[in-house]
Amino acid sequence: MNTILLYFINLILTSLLICLADRSALNRPLWTSRSYCFHCQQQLRWFELIPIFSVLFLHGRCRSCQTSYANPFRLAFFEAAVPAFATYLTTIGLWGATITFYLLFFLASEDVLTQTCSSWLAWVFLTGIFYGHGLHNRWWLSLALLVLCFCLIALKLLGSGDVPVLLLLLNTLSPGQFATSLLLASLAALIWLLLSHQRKLPFIPFLWFSWTCVQFWP
Repeated sequence: MNTILLYFINLILTSLLICLADRSALNRPLWTSRSYCFHCQQQLRWFELIPIFSVLFLHGRCRSCQTSYANPFRLAFFEAAVPAFATYLTTIGLWGATITFYLLFFLASEDVLTQTCSSWLAWVFLTGIFYGHGLHNRWWLSLALLVLCFCLIALKLLGSGDVPVLLLLLNTLSPGQFATSLLLASLAALIWLLLSHQRKLPFIPFLWFSWTCVQFWP
């Protein structure tokens, strides 16, 4: 029963983060009004805000103006899978990992929409990690990663918003997990780039995906 209750709490939190990411990407006020359609400005009723079910029943469209706002099956999948993994992390006592997971999810959601993100959130979180735990023996790894990132930014192969996310992965994973995560994210991004024929793509979603995957690995 506690696990079910925890899942529903994470379900509500996931839905909230998706809403905030959408507003942030469109430069809309985050907290000043109830949920509304970005196209017709109509406020949403309570039955339009039920996670998973509402997006499936309404087919990812506004009930008032019928404007499509999401792929219903993709959004429903994330609204179901994200809280499930967050519940798994919290039930095994990894509260710090849960916070990191949600932060990366929010930044990834922003990056998907606009290829930009609120990177200052990652910098604030990193500052908290450094203050609470120190750099220990990873200061030279962090410095080397910063130099590599700046070189890639100069070559226009990496965005500046990816830098704090990479540092966050480095300082929340073991060195082996970080290497595996970076390899997995790079391979997934390369495959997506080849299949989609895009010239550039958001990288943070792939970093979030790979960070999530390595949580299951020893």
